[in-house]
Amino acid sequence: MAARTLNKEAVLLLLPPAGTCLDPLVTAWLAACAPRYTRLFTADAADLWTLTPDALVRVRTPDDVLRRPLLRLALPEVNELRQRGAALRALLATPADFFVAGDAHAMRLAARLALWCREGGGAGTLVGLPCCPYNSVPFTHSSCGFPSALAYCVQAVNLMHTARQHDRRRAPIGIVRIIGDAAGWLSVGAAALADAATGVLCLTADTPCDGARLCAQVEKARAQAGAVVIVMGDGVGTAQRRPLAAHEHAGAAVLAELLHARLHVGVEIGTLDPAQAGTPAARGERALATAMARAAVRQAARGPGATLLANHRATLASARMIMHAIPLLESVATPRKVPADFLRPAAYRATAAGARALAPLVSPAPGFHS
Repeated sequence: MAARTLNKEAVLLLLPPAGTCLDPLVTAWLAACAPRYTRLFTADAADLWTLTPDALVRVRTPDDVLRRPLLRLALPEVNELRQRGAALRALLATPADFFVAGDAHAMRLAARLALWCREGGGAGTLVGLPCCPYNSVPFTHSSCGFPSALAYCVQAVNLMHTARQHDRRRAPIGIVRIIGDAAGWLSVGAAALADAATGVLCLTADTPCDGARLCAQVEKARAQAGAVVIVMGDGVGTAQRRPLAAHEHAGAAVLAELLHARLHVGVEIGTLDPAQAGTPAARGERALATAMARAAVRQAARGPGATLLANHRATLASARMIMHAIPLLESVATPRKVPADFLRPAAYRATAAGARALAPLVSPAPGFHS
């Protein structure tokens, strides 16, 4: 507890993608910090590189944090980098505990900041909080913001499928492209948790699109469910591992043309952008944020260092989360992929394992624990 006599201030830096559901995490962080810190701060700056001690503002309520703009990660010009970097080093040298909430890119940046502290002989405390609707942070089962984005995508896929089943004027095949879903967590999760899972297929960067095989699976699913929805993320390629289209946004149109040419049926395309959804917190999100914030404050109390606070499921059948502090510098280079047992690439289907693992995030989850 001696470390707490040195650091009585805590700073929350928000670096998540735009549109991330932040209210549960911010609320939980303020509540977790209140017993340990005398003053809490957040940043009020245009981007990270303009951040100086003068840009920190004291906060007491969630609204004090949420009304501030998110920090941008734009890299300044080379001739500005040294000057701005010096200001940021000065900030990190202050006797405060820093909490960085953001996606995989933000965690890599946080690791660079930690290196700056080390090079300057500093011994600051920096804790990374995974916060991303696309669930992009390595070693983490669920980032804050992901449950809300997942619930939004599941609802949209269900609406798309229901429209196909009950309105014969609609095309029997629907394609839902989820913008920004490069790793495929939202695509796989939406396919796994859809009400009519037998009629929902999934394409991610790890499931090459073989035209003949996909059409066979579409016909099979249509015979079972009466209609088919294909959920696809970004980065989908052909069986030869080539991009499906020259431009990412054109992939859904290329897929629709393929299905129409081979199956001679109509195909409708819908686009989801979780960053623009503005969805409220999912039921499992507040429990996850509370567990993460409490664990982050406990980790900061252990003393200086740069760590990523990741969470793992205790078991596949349980909603219980276990928090792990991983050295930040060792975690940021790890590639992020959907677990192999969440998806059957040959059948273009999400599995029951994925549904069991992700369902607690968008449904009541009283079993969340830190």
